[in-house]
Amino acid sequence: MEVPEEDKKIHFWEVIAIGIGGTIGPSMFVILGFATRMAHELTFISLIIAGVIALLIGLNYAELATTFPEMGGGYFYTKEAFGGFVAYFTGISLWIGYITYGAVCALGFSYLLSVIYPVNPLALSSLLILLFLLLNTRGLKESAKIQLIFVTILLGTFILIIVSGFMHAGGISVRSESNIGVIGGVFKAAAFLSIAYFGFEPIGVLAGGVEKPEKTIPIGIIISVTSCIIVYSLIAL
Repeated sequence: MEVPEEDKKIHFWEVIAIGIGGTIGPSMFVILGFATRMAHELTFISLIIAGVIALLIGLNYAELATTFPEMGGGYFYTKEAFGGFVAYFTGISLWIGYITYGAVCALGFSYLLSVIYPVNPLALSSLLILLFLLLNTRGLKESAKIQLIFVTILLGTFILIIVSGFMHAGGISVRSESNIGVIGGVFKAAAFLSIAYFGFEPIGVLAGGVEKPEKTIPIGIIISVTSCIIVYSLIAL
């Protein structure tokens, strides 16, 4: 029996899961350490500033995705605007970027797990990549469902970290010799942390498979970026 076309589309909550899952990653805990050297206890304000800027960029991306609800994201937009080599260069750059990011995440997870369990990081990361490759070959809808499950677990873990942090919270004291130093450190950290928010792009890449893209994509980007702002800033706080 053939599955109806609408049942193959990505729905509202799955779009949000793609946006949040594409944004929140292990890199946050790495760059957060560097950012705290700049903004100290006010790093959470830096994350809010960086998140608001990312949200403005996301709204522009949502406009493009709803105007051109096609698969391809940045590649498709560049093709419509310039075509030729520029579009090819954009597409191949995105392709390499996605592959590299996936490989780094798999390796990072495996190395972290090897601290607790005696596993071979290279072998485990290769197995994970193969597993997700097989999962994605089953179809877009199936991958989106798995993404929703993973993101739910991820957010639950972050909520536990946040609640635990507030249960043992102390006071906030600003470490700076002047107000200018405080403001400068906050904005410097905000610029540094802006990279932590750019994970909503896959929503545009998959726009052609989204149900009611003209409504789902803008709301999905807004909710996913806003959720990440809340989670990131509370973790930093």
